[in-house]
Amino acid sequence: MTQRDNKRDNIYQSILINLGGIPTSYLQEIDIFLRNITTEIRQKEQNRVAILNLAEGWSDMTETDFNDYLQVVKESRSDMFNREIEL
Repeated sequence: MTQRDNKRDNIYQSILINLGGIPTSYLQEIDIFLRNITTEIRQKEQNRVAILNLAEGWSDMTETDFNDYLQVVKESRSDMFNREIEL
């Protein structure tokens, strides 16, 4: 067992011990809280996967194409804020 596994097991044990001391009337609130955390974790994982998929698309580009893309983005960004606006 690694040190990381041991630490994780100690945390689980601590949580279980603390749950055992919580009055039944609070358990529903704790259950809702844990479900919310689990949903948030899943959403973060889905975001991470989406970002990695986007980055993977760039790996197919040649260095020249990627540099051209970056140049277009920089020019577009610069043009966006260099417009004269008549009021």
